[in-house]
Amino acid sequence: MRAKLPMLAECAALIGDIQVRNRGTIGGSLAHADPAADYPAAALALEAEMTLESSSGSRAVKAADFFLELLTTVVKPGEILTRASFAPLAAGTGAVYLKHRHPASGFATVGVAAVVTLKGANFDQVRVGITGLGAKAFRASGVERALAGKGRGRDRRSRLAGGIRRRRERRYLRVRRIPRRTRSRVHEPRARAGVRPRESTASLAT
Repeated sequence: MRAKLPMLAECAALIGDIQVRNRGTIGGSLAHADPAADYPAAALALEAEMTLESSSGSRAVKAADFFLELLTTVVKPGEILTRASFAPLAAGTGAVYLKHRHPASGFATVGVAAVVTLKGANFDQVRVGITGLGAKAFRASGVERALAGKGRGRDRRSRLAGGIRRRRERRYLRVRRIPRRTRSRVHEPRARAGVRPRESTASLAT
């Protein structure tokens, strides 16, 4: 695993605590589809394929089609997830998973899985999976399109990161329904700039 899919091993090492890491499974995490779980972002970026089986047969589902909504997947009643398949990385490809960890639960306040294939000095293929910022893990398709075929300039990456933060802030707060004063450090720069808190009485526990 560490030799062929090091990002998946990195992701596993950041999950919860040692008890969770030794008792939980990849398939269980994917089927549960927690919006702040780590494995879904990695599965999306690595373009995993899930095998679902039932008494009537089996079917394969791509990671991009697997997660539907909050704690909801395409798994039907009577089906069980029996396999998650990941292709080894191609030559010239690197991958990494980084997250801002919730200090109590270990869930991702935000987690980003990135898989990049280089062609010369440019990005050839880019896949980015994000968790913690919506009702489900998702592919950052806008970022992928903006980077594909472009050079590796630091300024471009900084602009994209800033754009992601601004675009996702409203959706994150709407889905989680967490008052701004309780937001993660992902949003603190805007709070320090004097953004007025939006009151909310409901919250979604991770």
